[in-house]
Amino acid sequence: SLARIGRVVGQGASAQPGILRHAFTVEEAKRALVEAGAEQAWPYFEQEKDTTLVSFGFSTQSSFPTPAGGLADGKVISVSPFVVIFDDFLTDEECEFLRAFAHTRLAPAKVVESTDNWYKQSTETRNNEQHWLTPQEEKAVPVLRHVLKRMHRASRIPDGHAEALQIGRYNKSAKYEGHVDSDPAHKVARPATLIAYLNDPEGGGDTLFPVGRRDCGAVWHSDPATGEKVYGAALCCASPEKDAPETVRVTPKRGRAVLFFSHGPDGVLDSRSTHIGCPVIAGEKWIAQRWFRFSPYNRVSYTSGPGFDPRFDGAPADFVDDAAAPQDAAQDGAARITRKLSDD
Repeated sequence: SLARIGRVVGQGASAQPGILRHAFTVEEAKRALVEAGAEQAWPYFEQEKDTTLVSFGFSTQSSFPTPAGGLADGKVISVSPFVVIFDDFLTDEECEFLRAFAHTRLAPAKVVESTDNWYKQSTETRNNEQHWLTPQEEKAVPVLRHVLKRMHRASRIPDGHAEALQIGRYNKSAKYEGHVDSDPAHKVARPATLIAYLNDPEGGGDTLFPVGRRDCGAVWHSDPATGEKVYGAALCCASPEKDAPETVRVTPKRGRAVLFFSHGPDGVLDSRSTHIGCPVIAGEKWIAQRWFRFSPYNRVSYTSGPGFDPRFDGAPADFVDDAAAPQDAAQDGAARITRKLSDD
C-alpha cells in the first residue's frame, strides 16, 4: 500500500536520508537512492557487494497519519542506535482502551531462552506483567487495527512483518534489565521495535540506551553513597547526571512512542541498541510494544475491513494526498520509489 510521505525532524546533519523499507537487490537499492538524492549519505550499500538482498532500510521520510488525520512528525534523537520519538502518537482514549483491554488478562512476563528460542520466566531480568493480543483480535477490533496500522506506517514495515502486540504493566520496582531485542543467531530477528507509553508514571520507568556508560550491566553494583549492593541497572537508571553525551534516555509520557532499530540498514546487528526498562520508582508504567520482523510472521493485513482507510491503504499508484504533497526533490523521489515498490 502507498504510505503517506512526510518528514522527520533530524538532529542536526547527523540524521541520514533514506528510503522506505522494502526487500530488493543491492543494485535496485542504489538506483532508488540515486533517484531520492541520498546516495552520498548512504554508504552501507557500497559495502554490501556480496549480498544478494538488502532486507531492511529505514527512512527519515517518516510522517504518518495521526488519529486526527494530520501529519505527525518524529524527532530523531540518536543515529546509533537509530531512535525516533513521536509525541501524541496515541490519543488519551486509545491509551485508556489498551490498558482496559489487557487489564484483566495480564500474566508474568517471560524472556526468550537464548539456547532454545523458548520463553521462560526470569524475574532477575524482567519482572513486569504482560498480555499478548491474538491475530483474531488484531484483525477484528477497529481500535486495534488503527493503532497497529499507525505503528507500521511510522516504522515503514509491512503489516505482516511483526509479532503480536504486547501490552505490559510495570508496577513499582518492576524493570527489564539491559538487552537487545534481536537475536538472529537463534531465529529471533527483529529489525526494529516500537514502544508506546500508555500512562504517565509517577517516577522512574525510563527507556535507557546506556551507550557510553559501563555501570549498567545486569550484575551486582555497589552504591557509592551507602556501600549497599544493588543488582542490575537501578543505580545507572537513577543517575542521569552520569550519562555520556551519546547515552539515550526516553522519559515515559502518555501517548508518546519511541521507535528504535536493532539493525542498521546494512542488516548488521547494532549492539548500541541495547536498552533497559528502568525500574518504576512510584506508581506504575503501561506500554504497548510491537516487535517487528524481517519477514512475514503474523500475516495480519489492514487493507480491508473496519480498519481500512482509503487515504492511506490500498491507494492507486498515482495517488497523491494534497495535505501530504512532497516538499522537495528528495521527498518527491522517495514518493516515486514508494509507488514503484507498491506496484511491484
